[in-house]
Amino acid sequence: MGKHYVPQKYLRGFEPPNKPNWIWMFDKKTKLSKLLPIKHVAQEADFYDEDVEKMMTDIEISGTRVLEKVCQGVQTAGEERDVLAYYIASMISRVPHARNIGLSLLPDALSSVAV
Repeated sequence: MGKHYVPQKYLRGFEPPNKPNWIWMFDKKTKLSKLLPIKHVAQEADFYDEDVEKMMTDIEISGTRVLEKVCQGVQTAGEERDVLAYYIASMISRVPHARNIGLSLLPDALSSVAV
């Protein structure tokens, strides 16, 4: 099984009411939508090393707690807002597209470093 780059708990917020633990996924290559198990979408084998996976898990746990409060209509403030902002920012930066952008910047960054 791969490493999820979109948290499974977050994906469950979009599951169809009649099909728990499944989600509709749009395949950009085939241009088709498919109903798939959440455990098989938004993930990739060896996407993170273990240190990054641990860090992402910690961010998910704290962020999910605050997100659940927001979904229940509970107002948040202070540190909880910071936790939620960090959770959302981590989700934006952890997807393959963001990784590809970062990797595309490497050649120029490396060429500017004196060896």
